[in-house]
Amino acid sequence: MTQQPKSLYLIDGTAYVYRAYHANDLTTVSGEPTGAIYGVVNMFKRIIRQRSPDYLVAVFDAKGKTFRHDLYADYKANRPPMPDDLRSQYDSIRLVVEAMGVKSISIDGVEADDVIATLATAASKAGLRTYISSSDKDLAQLVCDNVVMIDDIRDFQMGPAEVAEKFKVRPDQMIDYLSLVGDSSDNIPGVALVGPKTAARWLEEYGSIDNIIANRDYLPGKAGRNFRESLDQLRMARDLISLKLDVDVELEWEAFAIHSPQVEKLRELYTRFEFNYWLRQLDAEAPPDQLQAETYHTVTDSSSLDELIAKIIDSQLFAFETETAGLDVRSDRLVGIAIAVQEREAFYIPIGHAYLGVSDQLDEKLVLSKLKTVFEDPNIEKIAHNLKFGAAVLSNLGVRIEGVAYDTMVESYVLNSSAIPQHSLDLLALKYLETTISTYDDVAGKGKDQLSFDCIEIERATRFAAEYADITLRVHQLLWPNIRSNERLRTVFENIDMPLVKVLERMEMNGVRLDEQALNQQSAELQSRIEAIEDAIFQETGCTFNLASPKQIREVLFYRLGLESTRKTSSGQISTSESVLTELAQHHE
Repeated sequence: MTQQPKSLYLIDGTAYVYRAYHANDLTTVSGEPTGAIYGVVNMFKRIIRQRSPDYLVAVFDAKGKTFRHDLYADYKANRPPMPDDLRSQYDSIRLVVEAMGVKSISIDGVEADDVIATLATAASKAGLRTYISSSDKDLAQLVCDNVVMIDDIRDFQMGPAEVAEKFKVRPDQMIDYLSLVGDSSDNIPGVALVGPKTAARWLEEYGSIDNIIANRDYLPGKAGRNFRESLDQLRMARDLISLKLDVDVELEWEAFAIHSPQVEKLRELYTRFEFNYWLRQLDAEAPPDQLQAETYHTVTDSSSLDELIAKIIDSQLFAFETETAGLDVRSDRLVGIAIAVQEREAFYIPIGHAYLGVSDQLDEKLVLSKLKTVFEDPNIEKIAHNLKFGAAVLSNLGVRIEGVAYDTMVESYVLNSSAIPQHSLDLLALKYLETTISTYDDVAGKGKDQLSFDCIEIERATRFAAEYADITLRVHQLLWPNIRSNERLRTVFENIDMPLVKVLERMEMNGVRLDEQALNQQSAELQSRIEAIEDAIFQETGCTFNLASPKQIREVLFYRLGLESTRKTSSGQISTSESVLTELAQHHE
């Protein structure tokens, strides 16, 4: 039997840092930002748990300029400096990653991409199967039979065929392609009027920039003229875009094997950053990275659906998620339903996917007629996140939700209304399970290129929807005991908030009548009260200032009025967080 080659995973650590920073807005009680740390560690945990790499390396950009700045003074000049609340986390991220047992590398004078390029090229020659975890298009120039790019959050893998499909050029043409079109993210100019289509067409015809230069007199139109006038710029762009393959970096593969975690170091770091869930797991018999991997199934035949229904009846509890072609519950059709009965296992039933080449799906009427029995059984408990949306979708199709139902969005709000903004499931997963889940933008894209859910491939849709149902179940199982054990919270949840969900569902479906005149009058009254309160504040403080500015509030409260607070932000400034101001109010009435 032929032995499978060992796997090397090269993590674009800097890209992970920025992605985590923009996805997670978390701080400790004292105001120290931790969202980027949280997110990066979660992504490493996902790679280790789901991919089981033989070798794993986290590559980060070193501080300071690189050789590319010597070639081109304006290289990356359009990029803003790293935000202060991210800079304060950067070194800590590497500390936690290394304490997890993962090798971390950064080398002065070059970028993380250059280190990745050197390692990937050497690993390919050594016969390793190499995976580059990044969505940076510059790294596509490295793709070959032994080197692929992956993005587990967006659930894609890009080999030579995928590069050709996406960019319409081969991986070995990517340097020339990017030199022609430019790279706005790095402030590298391309040839004016030469966009992706023109660049791909020229490279298909001539093969390389060198051959295009040799035939430059035959290039038509303004694009051809601009090319002939940009030869020096093109050569510079190619030097900037070409990744170094000879960085002085360790090539001893066994040094990149994942080592045993430094438990006490992790305990110290998790305590500092208030990662309480991970702290508890350090003391558990099974560390988090040894937990059973998630198993998500696609249900495409009647017998599998019957087996799922039997599981639901046996458990008497399930979490569900409805996927629709849009967000209008009145008109957008049902695309699929995800169901989770136990942790880390979930099922997706595709019904209405409609892209070219879609595989067979179960008939909607058949699925709903079978599921109707469990959804309308008052003895089977249902769980959803934003229950009123799913309930409205099913109600439109003749399926009512009966029995005790839980909404994890409401559970989170009742337990701690100010714990996180919006109480979205991805933030609940991050705060309470300390795991990162895919968002709709991750699977469908953004802006004008965003796909509706019926155009998402069933395999990717299964991963997204089933994970959503699974996480909903897991969040409920963590939050509900805390509400159930508190008589006051349980009363609010069961007697006020959950009944209100049904009322809101009916209101959103039927609409409400508004007295516009009364609403305008109330708005005017509220505005008058706000202005009166502001005037009282300005009289009390003896100055006018912007009440929406933390900086000005800090100046007035702590320097002008001399109030005392011991809490500070990570940058050393006195904190003006809601909890700090609430605490001050109790002592300065």
